[in-house]
Amino acid sequence: FGSGVGGVGVLASGGASNFGGAGVKGVGGTGNGAGNRGGSGIEAFGGQGAGGAAVGLAGKFNGDVQVTGNLSKGGGAFKIDHPLDPENKYLYHSFVESPDMKNIYDGNVLTDSSGEAVVVLPDYFEALNHDFRYQLTVIGTFAQAIIADKIQDNHFRIKTNAPNVEVSWQVTGIRHDAFANKHRIQVEEEKPKVERGYYLHPEAFGQPEEKSINWARDAEGICSSDSAGLKPSSCECNNQINHRSTNRATEEPVTGSDNVAASQALIRAVSRALQRAGNDSLVGLESVPNSCKLFRSRVFFCLN
Repeated sequence: FGSGVGGVGVLASGGASNFGGAGVKGVGGTGNGAGNRGGSGIEAFGGQGAGGAAVGLAGKFNGDVQVTGNLSKGGGAFKIDHPLDPENKYLYHSFVESPDMKNIYDGNVLTDSSGEAVVVLPDYFEALNHDFRYQLTVIGTFAQAIIADKIQDNHFRIKTNAPNVEVSWQVTGIRHDAFANKHRIQVEEEKPKVERGYYLHPEAFGQPEEKSINWARDAEGICSSDSAGLKPSSCECNNQINHRSTNRATEEPVTGSDNVAASQALIRAVSRALQRAGNDSLVGLESVPNSCKLFRSRVFFCLN
């Protein structure tokens, strides 16, 4: 371990042009069969912390980020330098979540001498939204306020029982634009067969890392392949591997990879290391058949 910052694992730069080229571009493998899915274009894991260090970030983007499809996440927040102590603190606020693709609009308005006010919304409002909800709160005086006319032609009318009343209003609408209609978010979803019994966040449920969805996917991806000399018929890694290797005694350097079938060199290196060291180099795998082994924490493969 050095005293500075660790080196970069991959450094890439896009080509220069009128529209510069992408620094990194990845395409996932093709999935096959109902209930399955294609591979991820890019998968990243944060670096492990040692000696009290925190786990690193899986990704960091210094600049704007565009996602053309839906974004799934466990949680979300903004993070800024704290307005009251920007040199020493950060400030976080959590996102507002909803099962619907919901937009929120609000403001304050003052009713006239007749107790009426018209709120004008953006000209795209009804093209973007439908299924409206309303909230009104009067400010500074005891009065009643109602929605006198619902939204029509991108405006609505408020009526109070007294003149010159300030009213705080909020309107929500659910998106019904072309993208939202085609890609409506599914609120509840059954897990695919390979992911059942595993967790996106096992630590939140008091479960070990081996119960992570990533472990289930890795095992399934490797054991379903018949390339590179693998024999999926004798491998039931998804159901039987619940341990990891804790031994680091093998001397041959092998870099980690989740796609064993695509790395012939890794298979050969691991096979040689196992042949030299024997099965004793894999600790905690007594319940796992010899046809299925886990090596270097994240690499699954099956011996012939």
